[in-house]
Amino acid sequence: MSYAGIWNDGIRFVKLFVKEVLSSLASSVGCMNANYADVILCCSWSPHGPVYDPVAIIPLNITILLIEFSEQEFYLAIVASLASEADFVFIPEDPVEVNWQDTLCDKLQQERNAGQRLNIIIVAEGAIDREGKAITAEDVKKVVVDKLQQDTRITVLGHVQRGGNPSAFDRVLGCRMGAEATLALMEATDTSVPCVVSLDGNQAVRVPLMECVEKTKAVAQAMADKNWELAVKLRGRSFERNLETYKMLTRLKPPKNAFDAQGKPVEGLRLAVMHIGAPACGMNAAVRSFVRNAIYRGDTVFGIHDGIQGLVAGNIKEMGWSDVT
Repeated sequence: MSYAGIWNDGIRFVKLFVKEVLSSLASSVGCMNANYADVILCCSWSPHGPVYDPVAIIPLNITILLIEFSEQEFYLAIVASLASEADFVFIPEDPVEVNWQDTLCDKLQQERNAGQRLNIIIVAEGAIDREGKAITAEDVKKVVVDKLQQDTRITVLGHVQRGGNPSAFDRVLGCRMGAEATLALMEATDTSVPCVVSLDGNQAVRVPLMECVEKTKAVAQAMADKNWELAVKLRGRSFERNLETYKMLTRLKPPKNAFDAQGKPVEGLRLAVMHIGAPACGMNAAVRSFVRNAIYRGDTVFGIHDGIQGLVAGNIKEMGWSDVT
C-alpha cells in the first residue's frame, strides 16, 4: 500500500475513533452534546501542545516587521499576508484611504492592547493610497515609529523570495507546465497563435499571449481610472478571493450579524479543531483561518488541547475571535 493510502486509512480510523469518543463524552463534557457536528483534524508541531500558540512564532528582539515585495509582486504580497497572518498589507489594486496613517496606528494599538506582541506589515512595490500617492516601506516605518514609538525593522525580500527548496507541488507543477508547453509546440501549426501555459484551477491550460497582454493593460487602465473594484476583478478569481479572505481574517471583531439578540451564533454548527500526528509547519495560520471563518459564518468553535489525550480528558475550550490573534 502507498504512503498516501496508509495516511488516508489512518485519517479514517481517527475520525471513527473521535466520533466514538464524542458519543461517550457527550454526557460528561459540559461544552459538548449529542448534536456535536464534526471535528477538524490538523497536524501540529506538537500533538500535545495548545491548539494555537502565538509565542512559538514570535522573535523577541523586534516588535514590528515591515516586509517589502519588489518588482510589483502583488499576488505574492496578498498570499504572503495570508500565510504570515500579517496585520496590514499595502497593494496597488486595493489602495488604502488617504488617512491610512491613523487607520494603521489605531489597528496596531488595539492589537497591542489585546496582548499581541508582534505585528507584520507587508508593502508591495507600487502601493498607493486612494489619491494615487506612493507608499513605501520607509513611509510606513516613519509613521509607526513617530506615532507609536515601536521598534520597527524593514526587510526587502528581492531575490530571496525566489529562493528556497521547491516543494512537491512546485516540482509537479514544473513537470506539468513543461509537458503542456511541449505539447503546445508539437501541435502548433502555421496558423497557431502564441500562447502562455497557465494553471486554471488544477488544470494546465493554454492562454493566448495577446489576451494576457490585454488583461495586464486593462488592469493598469482600471487603476488609472481609480476603478479599484474592477482592477481587483481583472487580477483573477484567485486574487479576488484571497483579498476577501484576508480582509475577513484581519477584522478586529466578528460581524454583529453572526450572532443573534442573545449573543449566540446564528448558524448553530458546533465544530472543533485538534492537533494530531507528525510535525507540520503553518498550523497557526490554518487554525486561525478555520476558527475565524467558522465564527464569521455564525458557528461555534471549540479547541481541543493536548491532542487525543486532551479529548478524552475533556480539555476542551470554546474559542473566540481574539483567541487566534
